[in-house]
Amino acid sequence: MTYSSKYSSFAAPRLLSAGLLCASLSCCMVGPNYHVPASPTPPAYKEPAPASAITVPAGEAWWKVFNDATLDDLEKQAIALNPDIHIAVAHVHQADAV
Repeated sequence: MTYSSKYSSFAAPRLLSAGLLCASLSCCMVGPNYHVPASPTPPAYKEPAPASAITVPAGEAWWKVFNDATLDDLEKQAIALNPDIHIAVAHVHQADAV
């Protein structure tokens, strides 16, 4: 059996991977004169108060926080047109009572 190249079948991939390793490692070098850039820090944060400071009404009127008349109307329609929800809530309260 004769080979057409002077390298064996295992030498070529090893040379290629070694060359790629050397090339990739040389790209990671930063240099001797690198210094961290100075970034000024603000004296105080300019963000609003955290969301936990907003009081959310508990119970059935949770959507009142948004102060939107359209949302209020939609919620009234949803409550009026979905008696199944009232039945489900009654079942939950009944199960809690048992």
